[in-house]
Amino acid sequence: MSLATGRYGGEWRRKCRVVWVTAFFAVHPIHVEAVANSTGRAEVLCALFYLLGFWVYAKLAVGASLGSKSLLVNHQSALVSVVGVLVMMVCTLASMLCKEHGVTLPIICVVWDSYIGTATSIPELIKLEWSSTIHTKRNKDSSISLQTTNNNERQTKSGVRQNQCKVFVLRAIIIILLTLLLAYWRLSKNGTSAANLVCEQNPAACEPNTLIRFVHLAYLWCLNFWLMLCPTWLSPDWSGISVPLISHPATDIRVPVVFMGLGLLGLMLYHAFVAAVTPLPFSHNSVSTGLSPASKKLSNSKAGETVDDPFEVETKIVSSNLWRRTIVTCFFWMIIPFITSSNLLVYVGFVIADRTLYLPSFGFCLLLVEGLVSLPSFLYHSSGRAAISNEIRTKSGGLPKEVSPSSSTIKKSNTSILPWVCASIILVLYTAKQQAQTKRWSNAVLLWEEAYRINPNSCMNGSMYGLSLVGEKRNKDAAKILMLSHKREMNTKLYLKNVKDVGSSSIVAPNEASSLFNLMITRFKLSLALVNSGNCDKARPLIEEGLTLIDDAVRDTEIQIQKLGYNPNDHIPKSDTAAYSLAQVKENLMNSKAYLLVCKSRCATNIPDMGLFAYDAVMAKPDLDYAMTHAQEVSSIVKNIREAGLEPMDVKIIWEKSADGQSVEFNLGYVES
Repeated sequence: MSLATGRYGGEWRRKCRVVWVTAFFAVHPIHVEAVANSTGRAEVLCALFYLLGFWVYAKLAVGASLGSKSLLVNHQSALVSVVGVLVMMVCTLASMLCKEHGVTLPIICVVWDSYIGTATSIPELIKLEWSSTIHTKRNKDSSISLQTTNNNERQTKSGVRQNQCKVFVLRAIIIILLTLLLAYWRLSKNGTSAANLVCEQNPAACEPNTLIRFVHLAYLWCLNFWLMLCPTWLSPDWSGISVPLISHPATDIRVPVVFMGLGLLGLMLYHAFVAAVTPLPFSHNSVSTGLSPASKKLSNSKAGETVDDPFEVETKIVSSNLWRRTIVTCFFWMIIPFITSSNLLVYVGFVIADRTLYLPSFGFCLLLVEGLVSLPSFLYHSSGRAAISNEIRTKSGGLPKEVSPSSSTIKKSNTSILPWVCASIILVLYTAKQQAQTKRWSNAVLLWEEAYRINPNSCMNGSMYGLSLVGEKRNKDAAKILMLSHKREMNTKLYLKNVKDVGSSSIVAPNEASSLFNLMITRFKLSLALVNSGNCDKARPLIEEGLTLIDDAVRDTEIQIQKLGYNPNDHIPKSDTAAYSLAQVKENLMNSKAYLLVCKSRCATNIPDMGLFAYDAVMAKPDLDYAMTHAQEVSSIVKNIREAGLEPMDVKIIWEKSADGQSVEFNLGYVES
């Protein structure tokens, strides 16, 4: 935004804007997940190439065509502009390889170029003369240059402006072609496979009613904006029914928020259109207007009153239009990188994700700073309009109210520090929240405890919170959390019992298998917490029921694989998508079976049963390290018992509770004769 703010805000105001945007972006709490979580580092790397590409485009591609103060645009500047576009596209490729929304960089560059960089308009582009305005010739130094055909100063400047618009059109065409080529290459890497979307992770994506789906997605857009403005609800996972579906728009109290968000979007699009069709008077200077900038008032010979200087009026109009273009560009900076996560183009496997707001938050910071900087002017002009209204009432016979000539000046002086005060308060609040969130990300229990408090209906928060409590040996507390989470999953998840319709689709099978696999993993965590807290009586029925569900699903899966002409135990090539998907179903189910068998082994009442269940776990999934490690521990126990001259049946298992009652310790005792 530096070009825009520098044109009408002054150098020091431009620097203030830069400092504020940098400070807000540096401490914004929404960034903590992307920075602290290893899976979110791709967002940071994507943003690095994204901002680098934009900087190169602004400095080289646009700066080269606008930086020349002479009346000639030489061949060298045009070449530098093209090089800037190519370097920007390389950064786009690097950013896109980190995260998919990196592909929106060329769109941002064209939007910024049209509104701020070249600051062109639709009427200017329509009136471009491609044949008669410019021609090339050699000067005395034999250098190639672009020169206007008329030596008149006004026509010369018009020709330079024509050159700038033509170079903008050329840049836009090159960018569009390269972006389409890049997008085609990226899509070709996906092959014929579709996104492996689990409906439980994003329920709105599977909603058949178009109106309900659109209203709910629009509400999610508003909620994302609210998280950037007021980041109090920060959670590592927002999947599932974290945000309840707006199934009845007529009675849901959240619908007015949707109308407000769509109204704001419509307002911004309206201003974007107005700015696009309103040319900027680039002849705004004392030479072209014939007016002296030093003059403040002109004398009206008829009325004997002073009137506003036309130059000053024109300056205000240009500043207002530039401000509109700046606000629109900031808004697009926030919206365009968010498009790939908005469910508009493709459905994503989450409801909300803090990490996906890393790049859009930069546009939000730009928009926030522009709004704060514009606040004094808004209040000042509002007070000015009030003073004029007061004067009209006085002249029309109303109650006379004295208006001091310096009252508006005092009002403006008082409001000039308002942005600093507001920015400082917001910065302190953001910093405090960011530090607190960073501390949570350094401790799993703190992180998932806060996430579970904010969002207990998530697919992951309950189970992850319970698992973190297990890691801290708070098994009794973990069992309560995991029991609630498991009951919620049992009521909402569709687990796989019959896969007769799975073989015809490569998408349904992994989704249903993922549902059952995740359900059984949660059941394993719950059973493990119950065993570690000494409640094997509650764990055994859960384990047996889970093993039965898995065995039924595995049997149905093997039948479907055989119908496709394969042996369930043979290696199935990826080329046969349906059979390969069913093979993945079976593999995931056997993983969950091995986990449950390990838990069953730990909950055994005697050493022989413990060894038998451990052996079954290894046979179910030989390459599972967790099952193999447990089997080795059991084998070591049996070996020690035999070395002591005893038989495993002569030894009993003793569980001793800890002092806090949260966990139990495994010990061995002798059976009395």
